[in-house]
Amino acid sequence: MQPAKGYTLTDQYFHDFVETTRISGIKHIFRGRSKIRRIMWALFFISSFVGCTLVVGKNIARYIEKPTASSIKVIPHDNGMRFPSVTICNINIYKDPNVSAVSKETYSLIYYLFNSDTKEYNSTQECIDNATEYYKKHDIWSSLLPKENNFIHDCSFSYETGVISCKDMFYPVLTPAGICYTFNDFKMNEMLIPNITSGMKYGLKLVLNIEEERYPAFEGKTGAQIIVHERNDIPRPNLAGISVPPGQNIDIGFIKAIKNDKTDSRDCINDGEKKLDFLPDVVYSKFACQENELYERLASNCNCTINPYGLDVTNTSNCSLSNLCCMRQQYSKYNRNSSCKSPCKYTFYNLKNSYSSFPRGRTLTEISKTVKMNKSAIRDNFLSVHVFLLDLETKETYSHNSFDISELLGELGGTMGLFLGINILAIVEVIILILDEIKKYLCPKKCKQKLNKIENCIPECALSRGRNDTLLTDPVSTPEKENHETPYTTAVDIDN
Repeated sequence: MQPAKGYTLTDQYFHDFVETTRISGIKHIFRGRSKIRRIMWALFFISSFVGCTLVVGKNIARYIEKPTASSIKVIPHDNGMRFPSVTICNINIYKDPNVSAVSKETYSLIYYLFNSDTKEYNSTQECIDNATEYYKKHDIWSSLLPKENNFIHDCSFSYETGVISCKDMFYPVLTPAGICYTFNDFKMNEMLIPNITSGMKYGLKLVLNIEEERYPAFEGKTGAQIIVHERNDIPRPNLAGISVPPGQNIDIGFIKAIKNDKTDSRDCINDGEKKLDFLPDVVYSKFACQENELYERLASNCNCTINPYGLDVTNTSNCSLSNLCCMRQQYSKYNRNSSCKSPCKYTFYNLKNSYSSFPRGRTLTEISKTVKMNKSAIRDNFLSVHVFLLDLETKETYSHNSFDISELLGELGGTMGLFLGINILAIVEVIILILDEIKKYLCPKKCKQKLNKIENCIPECALSRGRNDTLLTDPVSTPEKENHETPYTTAVDIDN
């Protein structure tokens, strides 16, 4: 049979690639019956290749951006839930520290150090005299506590089977807003507070007295701040507090929620990765980490520390009034060079609140008899708080990568299959063709001879081994006639 007229593929590697490739359209380009068909297939292939490249580029760019998605898991609590901690703060700091000979400058400095909303203390002022024995006898923490605490006028905790009087179940804590008081603190026995169910008739009910005369409104604001948080977390009134003015009642319903970041690009701390030496019983948070760093600096530079939680974790003494100037220097560097990161997983509470007037009617009469104040003064100083559970469930939100490596490979495979009809084996074929061509032009002559020798040896060795196996298994068999095959022709004629 006479070969058809056309051009010939003289490159053995490329010829083998055209004959065996899994890429759709290649054979039509080089083996078409007419030039028009070959040109049309070449244009179709180029267009598909360009489209495939653009889509693949977009998929890779999307993967590099690392998009995220969130999913919500609802955890039911049919047998009730543990009640969280509730911290209450008087918006205004206590007027008279618990020492008798403190100057205005000393008090102003204390107010600046322990209230993050206060304007910066005048650093050009002459520092207080810290050499007196009187100042050395009074530690900072004791000086901050009021002589008498009338802030909590009444407290009750209601659950399904009873009511607990809880006026004496509050512990003083140091927060960015100064001294506050926490109910159900981690120092308190957790079993004293039973599980509760949802509903407004259960939960914590408070009547607070802000004592405006003893807590004057330096910045024109009065009232209290309420914070709902985990038992072993440091409350942050300035971040998560709800303000309640005097003469008002607030009903706060809460739903427990958990945020869990599982993305690859997260820059956060997992549970147990960072130890807080000065706050061992406190759950990790960025603020707790910063407080721990501050206490470390105080212990290192001032030879003292603040111990508002009563934890005996170090041998460092409590800071006294004589350490105020050193403390001011350390507080001025607070958070500037902090290495603290946010936690990857943390618990918080979604709050819903509503307001109403308080006190009125019989309640107003009963309070006036107890505190011996007129009704107008009561409305200027008293307020009511009710904290209760909205739903018996916890909503956990997971943040994860929505386009990871598996999704990328799936998109790439689908795109290349749609536009070019190829898979990963076809890509391997192209890579092998490129390597063969590189070997053809760059490989030295001796290297080619060695490769050819190896390639020629492999079939002979296999044939020799096959013959030996045949002789061993069938010694009486007669040799077959040798078949002389025609050598493979690398040149192929292509029709016009």
